[in-house]
Amino acid sequence: MAKQKKETVTAEIREEWLRQHERGKSPPVIGEAAGYDPRTVRKYLDIAKQERDSKEARSGVLRSALERHYDDLCKFAERLGREPGEYRVRLDVMETNTNKQSVYEPELGVALRQHIPRSPIWGFLNKISKMRSDRSESIKNIKEKIVTIVRADAALKSGLTSSEAGVFAGLIEAFSRQVEFWSRGSGTLDPEVNLRPQDTSEGRVWSYGAYGLGKVEEDHVPLIKEAITRLTAEIIGCEEMNTLKKTDDNIQNLEKKLRDEIAIIVLRRVVPGRCLYCPL
Repeated sequence: MAKQKKETVTAEIREEWLRQHERGKSPPVIGEAAGYDPRTVRKYLDIAKQERDSKEARSGVLRSALERHYDDLCKFAERLGREPGEYRVRLDVMETNTNKQSVYEPELGVALRQHIPRSPIWGFLNKISKMRSDRSESIKNIKEKIVTIVRADAALKSGLTSSEAGVFAGLIEAFSRQVEFWSRGSGTLDPEVNLRPQDTSEGRVWSYGAYGLGKVEEDHVPLIKEAITRLTAEIIGCEEMNTLKKTDDNIQNLEKKLRDEIAIIVLRRVVPGRCLYCPL
């Protein structure tokens, strides 16, 4: 009588044997119930253990890779929130001007956008980038207007001598440096506090804070102080400054909305969707 061929020991059978063995059954007991030699059972128990360990190792590697992937995306999102003006999105391309970045910063931008393509983040970034460009142009226009306003001031033109021409250049520089502060409602130029004299061999030289006004006759100091107060008010109240203030307000509002959206990503720690670089 021909010997009956035993059933092939499949992966499912090996896993079941391993479960039984870990619950306390010995290879002889398992073999007797299944109709296999105990040596065969031991052999396949070893194989099942190796397969399980390998599977767990692969799962651990993938889990670690996925955690790192999410961490990379969350950190990138944090950078978007800190430096939104440094990023601009074009379709599936992330452009960046910042030096504080990962080597793969553009790819991370693409990855995050593939994960959350419908997020309002991308629209916010483009609007902020456009507004910052407009802001730079506004500041340029204001500084050009400062030059015109200062050099056209009738009181200074008629009251100062030709040797006091440094007053014009000094005031233009001082006012230009204040534009960024004035646009945010801070900063001031106080002639009683900032205007300081310094005696030199050539006479008295006046300094307006960190900005020099050159050689000034002492009896012209009241004229200069009055001009500083008058020109400050004129510059702060000009149309170009009001436009800049509105732009700054709009940028701040958009950046607040952007941070709110990014907070959802960062604090959840898990980014929905998939991307080209997902490990799974």
